Amino acid sequence: MKRKNGKLAKWIASVCMAATVALSLAACSQKTVSDPTEAIRNEYGNREFTIAFHTSGLDTPIEDIVYTANHMPVLPSPTRVGYVFAGWYLDSAYSTPYVDGILYLYMRDVTLYAKWVKEELNSRGVYDLEIAVTVLPETVSKGSMTDSAGGYKSLADCILYDEVCIENSDGHRYLKIPYDCGIVENMNDADTLPALRVSDSSKNTSAYLDSTKTIANYADSRKTVFLNIDDWNMETPLWPEVRTANREATDLIASERIATLTSYTAEITVSRFIGFTKPYADYTRPLEDGWYLAKSYYRSENNKPNMGSGFNPVYSYLRAENGRYTLVKEFTPYLGM
Repeated sequence: MKRKNGKLAKWIASVCMAATVALSLAACSQKTVSDPTEAIRNEYGNREFTIAFHTSGLDTPIEDIVYTANHMPVLPSPTRVGYVFAGWYLDSAYSTPYVDGILYLYMRDVTLYAKWVKEELNSRGVYDLEIAVTVLPETVSKGSMTDSAGGYKSLADCILYDEVCIENSDGHRYLKIPYDCGIVENMNDADTLPALRVSDSSKNTSAYLDSTKTIANYADSRKTVFLNIDDWNMETPLWPEVRTANREATDLIASERIATLTSYTAEITVSRFIGFTKPYADYTRPLEDGWYLAKSYYRSENNKPNMGSGFNPVYSYLRAENGRYTLVKEFTPYLGM
């Protein structure tokens, strides 16, 4: 692109010089012009022309701006979820890129076309993004005492938005959604009376919740779910199912608390895609000396799965020292140990 734009810039300069000569002759002037655009500015001055923007895929159109020979504006750099902005072009076939000074060759109303390149998420590491979460009102199913006990918790109010990201590793992509509803659950009744439980939905056709990666520490109110998004288009919403019961009211007996159980579908949309922010360590090279948190899984002898394999991953402290690695302690966030 730089080589092409460099040739285009030289061509613009030569054309501007030719225009300078032509305009000078037309004015029968013998004045020498050092700047090839000076004659164009003298000819057009502050006469206004409009720049319109063709921006398919954007939720909010970009307003037209004005340019003159004496004032060339700075163009906006739009963003589009799931795509990388690849510059402005003067034609819909993207054959003539916009470069500084090119409008001196036009001096008329023009339309610029935004070129987009789809974000492939190929780098191994973390991609940051911003999401918006809403509860779909038509899906809310309340218990008989939900309202009288104080209502229900919204997933939108519990998500830790600063920590939401896409993780690309192990051949899969995951949307990581941490949330904290402020309630430490009892393991015995967390399934029947969850403070807030996120599960999969049949509405999702290109993504699914991977329960084997879910982090549900019953010694803490914080939880994390991972949605497999290998086949997901970021422009498409996600619809997780949510179940929540009132675990905060202290004056409810067991049957009344059950009557506060509420379910609904939430809608998650990407409002802004920030991009690749953190690469993962290259595990094909020796680790530098230090402590690391390594993910493993429940396994029995001979590396065979056992009854715990379907639960959450096990994490271990790994000590690297002088090229040697020591597994110091195993713990599982599922049990909070």
